Amino acid sequence: MEMKIAICDDEKQYMLDLKEKLIALSFAIDIDLDIAMYESSEALIERIDNENIDVCFLDIEMPGVNGIDIAQCLRNKYKRDISIVFVSNYPEYMCDSFRVHPYQFLQKPVNNEELKKLMMDIKEDIISENTFITILSGSNKEYVIDVKEICFIEVGSSRLKELRFHLVDQVVETRGVLMDWATELLDKGFVMVSRSAIVNIAQIHYLDNNEIVCKNSETIHVSKRNRSLLMKKYLQNVTRIRGK
Repeated sequence: MEMKIAICDDEKQYMLDLKEKLIALSFAIDIDLDIAMYESSEALIERIDNENIDVCFLDIEMPGVNGIDIAQCLRNKYKRDISIVFVSNYPEYMCDSFRVHPYQFLQKPVNNEELKKLMMDIKEDIISENTFITILSGSNKEYVIDVKEICFIEVGSSRLKELRFHLVDQVVETRGVLMDWATELLDKGFVMVSRSAIVNIAQIHYLDNNEIVCKNSETIHVSKRNRSLLMKKYLQNVTRIRGK
């Protein structure tokens, strides 16, 4: 399996160290890596149109254009078909990063075991890129849904066991128990945000106090109790679904 990797950081020695670690890992997890290094955000931006990048390691704090803005440029070009990894010591940027959907955060210096797990996760996600579920609507119409297209699932009526699947472009009503879906989708990047809703982290556009704004512009409330859980899940499992 081949993978094109970009590393963008204004610390050259850090990039060399990360490249060395990645090359060593490539033999252990059976990946052929093509690694390019960029010492400035401008250098990477200049090459975006000429590269097909699978994974990009970005420092957040850099002179000129910061890592989040670079990530936005990458996301505009590749849509969701790229894994963006922020490598930084600045956790306060986490909320700002929702809009570019990074795959994960790593702290400097990068831990070898964390890096190995990250690359294995990315490899697994590339191999098994699509996950589909089947639900039956109230009108007995069968829907085959790509999990990546689900923004959130909410309870319509707990008494009647009604659920609403809010997709990117439509809402599908069905019957079921929210906790069953929360368990089913736990390892697909979904998190409980209240007793009546679960949200797909990959579909979060930004967080506004206790309101989640999804990419389709719909909003969903996150309880005060679950907000910290959401942020923890986001930090630990940032956009584990690699989608288009």
